[in-house]
Amino acid sequence: MKHRAALLAALQLARFCSVGVVCLVASTCLLAALHEVAGVYYLLAFAISFCIANVLGYMLNGHFTFSIRPTCPGVFRYFLLNGTLLVVNSILMKAMVDGAHMWYIGASLLLAALNAPMSFLLHRSFSYSTQTQPRTSP
Repeated sequence: MKHRAALLAALQLARFCSVGVVCLVASTCLLAALHEVAGVYYLLAFAISFCIANVLGYMLNGHFTFSIRPTCPGVFRYFLLNGTLLVVNSILMKAMVDGAHMWYIGASLLLAALNAPMSFLLHRSFSYSTQTQPRTSP
């Protein structure tokens, strides 16, 4: 039974990472477009792309990774956690770009890589854990 649970957790992590890659590509493209094309300040562009990617991530992870139907408490928990991550990541982004003179896209990618494992564990245990209504196929 432990082997089955470990396998299911590994598959869930793989699906979470796949969704993460899709969201990372979307957010990085949006970040670059907002900053480079539209001239939006990089931190504001980062916040906008972060929020849009997280809406996409919630929908995709709910469907593919955790197989749940969205609920108001689940949505609240997801965005509460991601709001916290946005604040922390924005502070780190500013320190890396303005303080360490990193390229804003590189800083964004580094933050995404650092956040991935922690984000999976936090969302698995906090955002999606108490949503007991599994999604059923029509």
